[in-house]
Amino acid sequence: MSKQPRPLVAANWKMNGTRSSARTWAETMLRRTTGNALECDIVVSPPMPLFDVVVRALGQSGVISLCGQDCAAQGNGPHTGDTSAEMLFEAGCRYVLVGHSERRGDHGESNSVVKAKATRAATHGLIPVICVGETQAQRNAGRATQVVRNQIGRSLPDLTSGIDVVIAYEPVWAIGTGRVPELAEISEIHDSIRTYLFRRARTRGG
Repeated sequence: MSKQPRPLVAANWKMNGTRSSARTWAETMLRRTTGNALECDIVVSPPMPLFDVVVRALGQSGVISLCGQDCAAQGNGPHTGDTSAEMLFEAGCRYVLVGHSERRGDHGESNSVVKAKATRAATHGLIPVICVGETQAQRNAGRATQVVRNQIGRSLPDLTSGIDVVIAYEPVWAIGTGRVPELAEISEIHDSIRTYLFRRARTRGG
């Protein structure tokens, strides 16, 4: 019988924050969570220059996990501006976001690029958090579930056996628009994702 996964709450700081605010946040969260029987895992994704501040403030509590905002599909080498999965792991990360809508949109990252990044992360000690989601135009056209399933199918590493992967549904049309998705809209996509992953696992013998 498969183990029921624990809920995961993740906060992505994007390109925001200072060393002072990062330290204050981490210290405050540590006080509020220490000694509490949490019913979820907590993950935070600060910009990489703030990693050391957050790690030092959290210490060895193990209550809050660090997550990179992106990683390169390649290993160490001549890739100016990129950060390797190996570097993130050494910096204390347990997770890394890949395929965030802002990376897909602003940087033109395709599903194949996301898959390469997720594979690199998974094979170098990190849990890839694969972000998927449809735009307003795609939802209006009735293609929401099709788009999300296509993103998952083409972004998941082939090495799905023996590795942990998180699928994060992010409705792109709700980002910065002030529109809050209805529970029914979210549930529809979540149910579709579960069904797709179950069928995919059965097909592959997983």
